[in-house]
Amino acid sequence: MDLHAFVRHVDFANPVSWVAILALLLTLVNTVTNLLKIARDRPRLRLEAMVQGPNRSPWDEISAHGDGVTLTMYSVGSKPVAVSHVGGEHMIDGFRASFQLHQHPRDEWRLDPGAMRTAWALDATMLNRDLRWLGVADHVGHVWRVPSRQLRKLIRREERARRNAELERCRSAPEDVAH
Repeated sequence: MDLHAFVRHVDFANPVSWVAILALLLTLVNTVTNLLKIARDRPRLRLEAMVQGPNRSPWDEISAHGDGVTLTMYSVGSKPVAVSHVGGEHMIDGFRASFQLHQHPRDEWRLDPGAMRTAWALDATMLNRDLRWLGVADHVGHVWRVPSRQLRKLIRREERARRNAELERCRSAPEDVAH
């Protein structure tokens, strides 16, 4: 139906026709608004990864035994999120290998809107360039990942911290010991 056929069927002198056209336009606007609201009204998480340890501070650039990668989850959506496990994927001999750290059954973490939770993800020695992604999943199967740029930056900082720890061990060794 083109515009000419529409104009031919509408009597613009009748006020009821104007009300019907106005009702049609308002219905279309309401439908589009509701569809946008449904698309935006969903659970969302923002993830941040960092290396922490018993003897390590955020500005410390020396790795130590016992360091681990922790994920901080912020619920930024308008619906609560039930996180069921922490996981990721790394490469082993050219093959993708996924790993998951499951929470206890039916003991998932419920993150209400605006809530925050920190979880241990993996040992810092596993943090290398073979790590493809790191993130969390909810009980429905939706996966939220740490942004790849942040993960690459974290891997580079950890590699630098390992080199600094090795240099520190060499500096602190006695002079008569071979390095």
